[in-house]
Amino acid sequence: MPEESYIIVGAGVFGASTALYLIDKYPSALITLIDRNTKCGASWDWNKVIRSDYRDELYTRLALEARELWANDALYKPYYHAVPMVWISGIEPSVYVENHRKAGVEPNVKMLTVDEAKSEFGGLFKDADYEGVNKIYVNYDSGWAEAKDVLDNVVAAAVSKGVKFIACAVSTVVFDESASRAIGVRTSAGGFISGTKVILCNGAGLPKLMADSAPDRDDLQPGPNITAASVITGNASSGSDVSKLMGSPICSKGTGLQGGYIPPTVNTPLKFWSDMTYKNTVQHPSGRTITTPPSGDDNSQWAVPEAMSRELEEAAIGILGPDSGITLCDFRVCWELTTASEDNIISPHPACKNLYIATAGSFHSFKFLPILGKYVVQMLDGALDPDLSTRWAWDQPVFSYGDRERYPTRELKEF
Repeated sequence: MPEESYIIVGAGVFGASTALYLIDKYPSALITLIDRNTKCGASWDWNKVIRSDYRDELYTRLALEARELWANDALYKPYYHAVPMVWISGIEPSVYVENHRKAGVEPNVKMLTVDEAKSEFGGLFKDADYEGVNKIYVNYDSGWAEAKDVLDNVVAAAVSKGVKFIACAVSTVVFDESASRAIGVRTSAGGFISGTKVILCNGAGLPKLMADSAPDRDDLQPGPNITAASVITGNASSGSDVSKLMGSPICSKGTGLQGGYIPPTVNTPLKFWSDMTYKNTVQHPSGRTITTPPSGDDNSQWAVPEAMSRELEEAAIGILGPDSGITLCDFRVCWELTTASEDNIISPHPACKNLYIATAGSFHSFKFLPILGKYVVQMLDGALDPDLSTRWAWDQPVFSYGDRERYPTRELKEF
């Protein structure tokens, strides 16, 4: 029996991990990984947080599984920086501790009062905005990863083992004459690439790709629980004194203007992120309404409206205070596919044979890079745990899990 041929659309965290796990399990299979040359997806970034604190026990367990590889596997360890993570939030943090213990891990954490937090870490957070906060939670077993570099390393590892990488844009999924089976993809240059299994890992580009591929097929389109969304990031300017933040904790602030920062190194910038999300709703030529990044090769990621950049600057002040001496530049719109539950999608498409979806990081899934492919391959082989199949289904119930804090309600055009 001939080996399957796999097409993976998108070389972000889902696509790269899937390619590596597939080639490890099926070394003689034909595996093609396709992505644009432009680095503009949510996975491509200077740095990403690696943490295990979730109110959802499932994601705590997955994050702990991934953290073992970040800390110990030669593919990931060189890009991982272990530092504490400080949570300035109105959420009762005991649920984080409880979920670690349910996973069989005693967390290395500390609960601080506001006064204690102001003097901890050399007084770094003495001028933070603590309104609505009673306890500050610190997890000392956290860290961050050099995102774009480790992602490139994973793709290179997959290619070295036999995965074929093609740098181009995919314009449509191609179906058989009955439109019931995916048989490949068509590129923006007009070429056709055939495959027995097509796996869509293209994040925020998914709604438009499905609308372009099957404009008359409602059953193939994402439901109302799936939305392309964005957040804003920005880096400290060259004139900012970031020396006191070298090797400092990560900080996430969940009250007021929500956001956080990842500390700098000599090679990576001090990066701030915003947790305020946006969407871009447009009318597709087919007449249906979709959410999608703005047009352009790079999703117009550097065209950040001034009002958005001001929100991020105010979020930074809420963490370090108004006199930190930090100013921001290099503002970027980071696009991601989100679900209302904040669950991933790792699922066969129920309306089309040989079409599979592995995406929807919902702004929290980069940390799972070392393990995502394992679960995608299980799904492709029909061996994914039934509970995970339900949680990660394409047609998962709207508002089924989570608190949906990051689900976008504001439109980009408002800014």
